[in-house]
Amino acid sequence: MTKSYIDISEELFDLLENNYTAYYNTLCDLELQLDKQTIKKIVNNTAYRTYFGNQLHALIYLTGDLQNVSTEKINIYGNKYSIPDEFSIKIFNKLIEYNTDVYQENYYYQTPLQNIMCNDCYSYRINNNLLKDAIKNKYIYDLNLTLLE
Repeated sequence: MTKSYIDISEELFDLLENNYTAYYNTLCDLELQLDKQTIKKIVNNTAYRTYFGNQLHALIYLTGDLQNVSTEKINIYGNKYSIPDEFSIKIFNKLIEYNTDVYQENYYYQTPLQNIMCNDCYSYRINNNLLKDAIKNKYIYDLNLTLLE
């Protein structure tokens, strides 16, 4: 029985939160099993627990150290886990390779760039400057492409 892209995406959200190295390996293996369009659907699928954000939003919720931790926020996605900034770049690059939508808005109408820069959000993290810079650079690169057209 073949899993749907939604099931695969849900499994990836779990893996990212619990074992980021296994997530990365599974993410890399997708291209050996699935076509590019299906992979794109997987990485752009949203879930309630990630505030209807895609895999990039989920990466943002986990990279670095969570700030403003309180008992009120005990159930937010990724509150007990952290991905090192250096490793998150590997994941980010693979998501970009798979055409993740860097402009997709989450439930709070935030793109990934707005999400990672939001310092009053429940999911705000520090020690994630490499990922912040990578996302900013992707936006700059895309803008430059449009200016050249």
